[in-house]
Amino acid sequence: GVRHVVCVGHLGCRVAEGTSRFPVAGRAETDEASRARQQRAVEHHVFTQLQRVRAYLRQRPVAPAVRLTGLWVDEQTGHVHAFDPAQRRFTLLESFDLVRYSATLPGRGALDS
Repeated sequence: GVRHVVCVGHLGCRVAEGTSRFPVAGRAETDEASRARQQRAVEHHVFTQLQRVRAYLRQRPVAPAVRLTGLWVDEQTGHVHAFDPAQRRFTLLESFDLVRYSATLPGRGALDS
């Protein structure tokens, strides 16, 4: 079964921007301000997807323990950012040891073999 779910977004994602609570208020933005807004939008979108996966798994009468990880990629720099549950924010991914950047949703119920 599935033991690890990774939700990934990317800077400049039109879906994230379209559903963002960080809209442009009809004013001209600097490139830096635009990137900052896009970053907040993609982080919010990835975090929302993690919450939806968690809610879905919690509805299941029987569910295995599942690790959840949220990442987003800056396509211009190639940097990958991960949600760090200990810091409760996205940070630059330092290694691909995703356990550090994951939260585990405990399993429950009897699983069929």
